[in-house]
Amino acid sequence: MKFILFLLMLSFVVSCSQKSTTSEVDESDTAIELTDSDELLDDENADVTDENTEELVSEETPVQSNEEIVIEDVAEQKEYTVQKNDTLMMISFKIYGDYSKWKELSDLNQNVISDSKKLSAGTVLKYNAPTESFSWTPEGNPYLIKSGDTLGKISFATYGANKFWRNIWENNKPLIKDPNKIYAGFTIFTPEIEGRDVATK
Repeated sequence: MKFILFLLMLSFVVSCSQKSTTSEVDESDTAIELTDSDELLDDENADVTDENTEELVSEETPVQSNEEIVIEDVAEQKEYTVQKNDTLMMISFKIYGDYSKWKELSDLNQNVISDSKKLSAGTVLKYNAPTESFSWTPEGNPYLIKSGDTLGKISFATYGANKFWRNIWENNKPLIKDPNKIYAGFTIFTPEIEGRDVATK
């Protein structure tokens, strides 16, 4: 019996303490003032999207892209009319001062070139204008390199001795990068050497 009375008293104390805490919580709730943002959150129909946030971002902190803007320079295209004995390498040298750009000319003119080794005089080729114009005004007499020629052979044919090959190379350095490699179809210029006749053909 004492045990039952003890349980009843205990339950009474517990229920009283719960009521007092509930009333404390209720009193504290009434002290909280609602702000605009709280009202939005309490409203079930309020559409909480990022629209306001997006506006703030665009007004206060402009979005910057990290992507680099690349502006390509489109080269101006010009035309070149093929001359007799021209090769793509020779044309490339005339335009750019660099005969290694012949492949660029070939790729650009595939519609008019059937064989890059055989160009017909009068064919009009397109080329990208160089950023700086190339000019070379060699001295001496022109010599059209033939298949099988070497600078030594040209020296012998021109001066009667093959030892003047270096003079020919020095006179044509923009065109001849390596004296051991010369190309048929190139026109080089044989300089005048004191005491030697220069071939005029």
